[in-house]
Amino acid sequence: MIKRVIQALVAGASVLALWGAAPGCGPTAEGYCNKRCDCQSCDEATRDLCVSSVEDTRKLAQDKSCEADFNDYFACLDGETKCVDGKIDDDGCEVELEKIKACGVFLGNACDKYLADYKSKLSECGIEDPTDPGSVECTGALEKQAACLDGCLSILQCECLLDSSSAGCQQNLQQYSDCIVPCVQ
Repeated sequence: MIKRVIQALVAGASVLALWGAAPGCGPTAEGYCNKRCDCQSCDEATRDLCVSSVEDTRKLAQDKSCEADFNDYFACLDGETKCVDGKIDDDGCEVELEKIKACGVFLGNACDKYLADYKSKLSECGIEDPTDPGSVECTGALEKQAACLDGCLSILQCECLLDSSSAGCQQNLQQYSDCIVPCVQ
């Protein structure tokens, strides 16, 4: 059950990125959001949300004195973003992404954050991630679920993900289950 809930949320995670760059210094928030929305057939409200989120995220990077890292990442991301069969392919900027994350700036919405934290947990535990999150829009209830579930990930212990019969794992998995149940109701 837990695995299905996690897989369902991961499958519904948005690939709508919320990044931007300073005006006049490379790619723009509008251009980037247009590229993504043209690929995924976004409506005008979603496009506007993307642009405002890009600008908010850029401002946060400025406030944390890591605008240069942010701009490097965004330039890379814009260059790597391609539309493949109606899905965004933007792999190739992992080094730049790690720099911006180290600065304390998360790029994306609650679904993006949950997906990133989920993948990070699997990687930390040495588990290969077999999921493809798809490209479902992250709005409303799904975004609230993602934020709630993200708060539960820290409960999971790697040894229990790898072998649920290990000592103390039944209690650990029960704590995780107790945490996620309210998220999906």
